[in-house]
Amino acid sequence: MQITIEKKEGAEVSLKVEISREKMEEETSRAFQTLVKEIKVPGFRKGKVPRRIFEARFGKETLQEEAMRRLYPQIYKKIENDHKLIPIMDPKVEILPSAADEPFILKVNLVTKPKVEVPSYQGIKVKRKKIKIREEEVTKALKQVQKQRIRYVSIKENRGAKEGDWIVIDWEVKSSGKRPFQRKEKDLLFQLGSSIMPAAFSKGLIGIKRGESRRLEVKFPSQYSRKEFAGKKIIFRILLKDIRKEELPQIDDELARELKYNDLKSLKEDLKERIEKAKRIEEERRLKKEIVKKVVDSTFVSLPSPLVEEKIEEKMKEISNELEKKGYSLGRYLKEENLKESQLREKLRPGVEENLKTFFVLDAIAEKENITVEEKEIKEKLKNLLNIEREEELEKLKNHFIRTGKLKILKNQIKEEKVIELLYNKADIK
Repeated sequence: MQITIEKKEGAEVSLKVEISREKMEEETSRAFQTLVKEIKVPGFRKGKVPRRIFEARFGKETLQEEAMRRLYPQIYKKIENDHKLIPIMDPKVEILPSAADEPFILKVNLVTKPKVEVPSYQGIKVKRKKIKIREEEVTKALKQVQKQRIRYVSIKENRGAKEGDWIVIDWEVKSSGKRPFQRKEKDLLFQLGSSIMPAAFSKGLIGIKRGESRRLEVKFPSQYSRKEFAGKKIIFRILLKDIRKEELPQIDDELARELKYNDLKSLKEDLKERIEKAKRIEEERRLKKEIVKKVVDSTFVSLPSPLVEEKIEEKMKEISNELEKKGYSLGRYLKEENLKESQLREKLRPGVEENLKTFFVLDAIAEKENITVEEKEIKEKLKNLLNIEREEELEKLKNHFIRTGKLKILKNQIKEEKVIELLYNKADIK
């Protein structure tokens, strides 16, 4: 196998890969032996179809594609070893025409990490803001505490339910289609108008009275959080047991004692300390963000356009999935926002480019400072993610992260945090 660089523009590289006919035939034969076990052809036992029949029915291209899939790891390893090139996104591979007596030729276009020369990143000047606690912030925190102790009491009027009411219901639910199910649940508390359920659910219960039953058919979006409902039309038989309203406790010594404080004054003092601690953490976060921005802004990075486009496409899919969870479609969102898809992509571009530039700058600093991620740091992060202590559970979570490709993301996150901490410690903070 021979690999030569034909064109190199920044991080984008075009390579020519020559594979001998003997090697290609060897891999094609192996590909046939693999694929023939999986297909059925009338008149032949499974796995006993002759190659000429296979090629006539499914095409030689099928075997070539499978052979190339088997060869990719060898090709990429040789590219990395011979040319010190590491792709950062899936390469584009094209089979070029060649004579029967010539080597098999591939054109491989890949994107590598852009070269980043970071200027001095020590002693970045930033100014710390003075921490101040205002009385209205303590009052707001008290009201949040008050809301956490909220009670739901029955309304006295004999009326139908309206939007904003809290209702207590029993329901029977069933679905049809694939994996149908049926179940009953009792004493569910739900606020009419809540986005937890599709709008049609609340709409169908407006005006319902205590003791009344209603039948509803509700279509759930395919990305709905409750998996057994996702993408299905669910039939509900609902019995309304009660209509309730929110009732807030008084903010006084009694409330404080319920929360294990001596009195309201000690509760306020504790809240003030918590607010101050949160503000200090937030200020440190703001300073780190400012330091990183100053370093990134002072560094030139030539971003590969295929990578930018790929990340924009990923963002578009994220937006589409989030909209689907809320019962929207991307098309409807674009129409309501009076946007074309191309305009939305351009709106996303600056943020995508900024994120990529930040990633490559921090990665370059990590390389320069020899910052790596140790196994114990990964375990500690995983422990904190789900509050796991038992070693076997931790190992299961780690294996799940490996299988789903999330471990690499987690390692990058830990590495970035270490780089940012280094920049913060080396900054000139007034």
